[in-house]
Amino acid sequence: MDLLNYQDKFFLFTTPAKPKNMAIDFYDYGELKSGFAGWRVSGTVRNKRYQKYFSIRNTHPFIRDSEWNEYQRLRAQHYYARLRMRSFAAQYFDQLRSDHPRTLAGRGLGFRGVTLGILRNPGSERYHCQFIVNLREQTQRFVISAEQSFDAAWDLAIDQWTSAFEIRKKDADRIRKEKKPGPDAFKYLRRIMNDEGHDIPVDALHFVFAHQRAELKRRKVSETLQGRNGSSSDDFWGEQELGEFAAHLAQEIERHKGRSQA
Repeated sequence: MDLLNYQDKFFLFTTPAKPKNMAIDFYDYGELKSGFAGWRVSGTVRNKRYQKYFSIRNTHPFIRDSEWNEYQRLRAQHYYARLRMRSFAAQYFDQLRSDHPRTLAGRGLGFRGVTLGILRNPGSERYHCQFIVNLREQTQRFVISAEQSFDAAWDLAIDQWTSAFEIRKKDADRIRKEKKPGPDAFKYLRRIMNDEGHDIPVDALHFVFAHQRAELKRRKVSETLQGRNGSSSDDFWGEQELGEFAAHLAQEIERHKGRSQA
């Protein structure tokens, strides 16, 4: 009987068949010099080593050997399954809390699976800022451009990351909000990449800061309508404009009086 069948059947957890840092082994009588016979389960979770033995040596006179052997086998497989789930849970949460160890400087966002990039398309001389979803099968890029804003590219990248890495919705929502970089992240990345030997022009950041420029313009218009520097609308009008307005208003009042008296 395959040792993994029990775990795969009763513990629904989508994982590789046999993790490299986990092992479940059976030793029959005479195989080990120590005299141990039974199941040995071992594994590593976050650099901590776990190991447990399940002996098939029956010391219970009222339990048949076959029943004891089966009982110990099931205990070993249950412990192995729990250790696997703990390992994969640790891997899942680690990917939400830290960059991949091989992530280059300036590219990381504080979680694994999405990085920043300033790259050229094949056959093009122009650099494009983009969010990169790092998949084993095929890397997917979400370029910030005139057609796709910074916010839109970020949302699409997170949507793809959520689906590809099977991220829980509540975790994806938190990452979408808390890990979203600002335009300055690409500015910093450009400096890093140029220090590495690239020659990325400043206009590569044009579309990244487009929203920021539009927001700045909107604020200026809003401040103008409300009054310069947050002042009241009365302060917006200069002395000459107020004088001309008052004179015009006085003329209208006199005209109205004249019509009333006629």
